[in-house]
Amino acid sequence: MKPEVSIIVPVYNAAPFLDRCLESVLSQTFDGPMEVVLVDDGSEDGSGDICDRYAARYPSVRVFHTENRGASLARRLGLERSEGENVAFVDSDDYVARNYVELLLGMAREFGCALSACGVRHILPGDRPLPDAGVYRSGVLPFEELMPRFFKYEFWGFYGKLYRRSHLEAIPFPEATVSEDYSVMARLFVREREMVYNPRPLYFYEAHPGSLSRQGVTPRAFEEFDNVLDVYTYTVSEMPEYQDYALSNAVETAVKLLWASRKSCGTPRRKELVSFLKRHRSAIAACPPLNGKVKGLALAMSLL
Repeated sequence: MKPEVSIIVPVYNAAPFLDRCLESVLSQTFDGPMEVVLVDDGSEDGSGDICDRYAARYPSVRVFHTENRGASLARRLGLERSEGENVAFVDSDDYVARNYVELLLGMAREFGCALSACGVRHILPGDRPLPDAGVYRSGVLPFEELMPRFFKYEFWGFYGKLYRRSHLEAIPFPEATVSEDYSVMARLFVREREMVYNPRPLYFYEAHPGSLSRQGVTPRAFEEFDNVLDVYTYTVSEMPEYQDYALSNAVETAVKLLWASRKSCGTPRRKELVSFLKRHRSAIAACPPLNGKVKGLALAMSLL
């Protein structure tokens, strides 16, 4: 029987967390046909063996092993190999509540939406959050409410959502694979114009120590700017009323990358970011959503 829901899990060196993730996915209260697609992205810590163990134990679990190419390409492969009419993504170091799929699919059907979402709770390693007994209501977020929240860093990750496959597949995935979900979600929201949402936190996102500013950057990290610049260009063309929001995000990313790579002055990608800040200097100075401190840094960096 063809699955109604495919849950795609990109896996890379997640052995300490993977059992927790997969047990949460496999203990769903949803009683319809569901498959779990694991994409082992060249793990070196035994995660691939854990995936194989679950596939041998559960007929609904399928595993694909690839060389290490990053979570974004692993998600794409999972999307290509999965078969469900609806698709959800769960990162291998995160986990979900038992009624995660039931709620998301139920909302999509009740409100006739191709895109549904729940609240996401950010937790620290070792946290064991208690069940949330709050009262939450589902409702449709119209475009006029959805987009300002999106540009303020809500809803722009793949996680915490259920997608109707045919609608997700209609959206082109960018070549740059860092923060590509920002680019995909912008286009998906413009296409759909709405999303049904329940703020009950059913997806648990585990924050791990370490940040870009402390770790420095690799050349591939600059792909994040490629995607925020893509969204800014797309926004100016397709929804210009939100271009200040998109510019703010692009500037924040440029400043973050320039600061993190400050010991590598003169690299072509740094010059590209500085050039962007120079070209948009007037717009940056007049951008209402942009944080004052970031605005000051951006204007100073535009003079480099």
